Amino acid sequence: MTPAERARHIDKQEFAAECKAARERAVAYATRCRKREKEKVKAWLSGAEPAPINLAAMTIARQPVTHCVNGECRTVDGWAKHLGISKHALIIRRRKLGSLEAAIAMGFGSQRGRQTSLIEFNGEALTIKEWALRLGIKEDSLRHRMHTGRTAKEAIALGGPLRRPDPGVASNFAHSEGTGAGSTAQETPKITFSEKA
Repeated sequence: MTPAERARHIDKQEFAAECKAARERAVAYATRCRKREKEKVKAWLSGAEPAPINLAAMTIARQPVTHCVNGECRTVDGWAKHLGISKHALIIRRRKLGSLEAAIAMGFGSQRGRQTSLIEFNGEALTIKEWALRLGIKEDSLRHRMHTGRTAKEAIALGGPLRRPDPGVASNFAHSEGTGAGSTAQETPKITFSEKA
């Protein structure tokens, strides 16, 4: 027997032994499960009380983290409720401002204490909403104009809704009648071509 054949023979024997052990473990587990189920069914048929379920009180492994600002300590949920904003909004503020203390110091929700800025143009001082109403455009359109690089005065100076020229043809074409499919012949307008080519 060559060494390679001997190695294959040993592998086959080891594999057979492992399979036999796994099969025996599976059969033993199945018989234990069947025995347990039979006992449950017998107990149920005899009307015996089932074994009490162990309901140990659940303990929280970690207490919620409290954050103290100006002597007040609350959790993130507590601060969000105190400020009148959602927990998500408070977390977004924290990301933008760098710390939870700065986000809490930013203040309450619903724009309390925030003043609308006035834009002065041609001697009139109005808010963005009022300027948009005056120009006959949406407030978002005016904000978009300012966001795309224009100053507030340039955005207002553009005026009302931007109009695109109507699609059409050159002015020397006469109005045509019919669809062109089987209609009577029409005069063609005078078109001049240059000979420069």
